[in-house]
Amino acid sequence: MRTISLRSAQIASAAEAMTPAAVKAEKGVSAWNTAGTWEEKNLDKWGNASMKKMLSERTFAIPGEAVETNPTIKVVKIKDYEGSASVVKVRGKTRYNYEFSFTLEWEVLLPSGPCKGELKFPDVAPDCEGAYESTYSVDRSTPGDAKGVLER
Repeated sequence: MRTISLRSAQIASAAEAMTPAAVKAEKGVSAWNTAGTWEEKNLDKWGNASMKKMLSERTFAIPGEAVETNPTIKVVKIKDYEGSASVVKVRGKTRYNYEFSFTLEWEVLLPSGPCKGELKFPDVAPDCEGAYESTYSVDRSTPGDAKGVLER
């Protein structure tokens, strides 16, 4: 009987130790996930707003050797945008997951006239390691002699 009583006390102590109040409060770990095997926080709203803001403010200078006036290509519109972002904590390691796809409409004023086009990014994700696939196109209204400068 004494052994049963001891086991009951041990079980009761273990049960008390597993209550949310008794679990050590570790940043990014839920009370139900005491082993810290998987935690994920959805950051779609923040990630999408931040990415759109960053993209809409983007400009690119055309190198001086291409054009003497150093014109700037400006993003004027973001379209076909899709994206998701999250922070995942797996066994104590934090990982940042995101996946975006979008098309940037751009324009620039060159000495030969106004130019515009699109730059499509079908897959922007951490596994791309900074080398993102893209498709570049120039609008038909762009002057023919400007296309060579823009392609450089």
